[in-house]
Amino acid sequence: MIKNVIVACILISFLMPLQADQSLQGKSSISYQVAKYKVKKKKRKKKTIRKKTRRKRRKSRRRRRNSAAKKEFIEAMNFVKAGNYEQASLRLFKLVNSPSYRDRRLQLRYVLGLMLYQMGLNQVSAFQFIHVIKRGRSSYLRQSIEKLSLAANSLGDDTLLNYAISKVSVRDFPKAHRDMLLYRIGEQQLRAGKYSEAIRSFKRVPVNSQFYAKSKYEEGLAYSYLKRPNQALKSFNELLVSREEKSVTDTVKVAAKMAKARVYYQARDWSRAISAYRDIPRDTDFWHDTMFEGSWAMLQSGRFRSALSNFQSLHSV
Repeated sequence: MIKNVIVACILISFLMPLQADQSLQGKSSISYQVAKYKVKKKKRKKKTIRKKTRRKRRKSRRRRRNSAAKKEFIEAMNFVKAGNYEQASLRLFKLVNSPSYRDRRLQLRYVLGLMLYQMGLNQVSAFQFIHVIKRGRSSYLRQSIEKLSLAANSLGDDTLLNYAISKVSVRDFPKAHRDMLLYRIGEQQLRAGKYSEAIRSFKRVPVNSQFYAKSKYEEGLAYSYLKRPNQALKSFNELLVSREEKSVTDTVKVAAKMAKARVYYQARDWSRAISAYRDIPRDTDFWHDTMFEGSWAMLQSGRFRSALSNFQSLHSV
């Protein structure tokens, strides 16, 4: 009995420290978890504060940029209204690349192109208009196509002009410049060998247009390519009538007379061809070609002495 009691006491003495250790371990783990949570909470709080601070700074910077951009936009528009194209273009170029005006970028590009066009920088302005056109739907699309056509016409750039023409119909083009578009369309059709279509385009150019003379001349050429000499002669005669008040050496008038002579030559009407060639003034750039072609017409009609005399005149010049 006494042995059992002693054994029990020994066991109790061993077990009590173990339980105490376990309770201490439990308490220490709880305090560790609490401390860990507090540390995490502090970190999250600091992170949140940093995020808020960065957000505030970004907003502040954005407000400053927007304020500066708004000031530059107002300045640019004032320069546009005042006709100071150089200063306006410098400020508009900055605004085009500004993120503050992302929504108004097409408007800014169009106005920038307009300023460059007014300064005579047709090539550079064309790139701005092309950018607006490529973006498609825009309230500045039609104006950009119009201005691109005018810039391409000034440059004589067929590639740009063809691009502009492919993006617009004649009906939608402003009436003030529609004659230019019709002439250019006819010109492209003539080069492509679409002679009948070219004639229809040239005929739509009004008499009071600055492109009327060119249109009428190329209309006559289109008829001659179609081997319709009577209609070609009619076109060239109409052109001569429109240039009656011009001087004898007027380039367009002389070109029309030369074209008539060539139509007669094509029709193998040698006498009329020779007469038309003789009607070309000597002090013009066409005179040498006139003497040479007229001589061949004389050979074709059997006037060998006259042809030989012309060749001698050419040789002596």
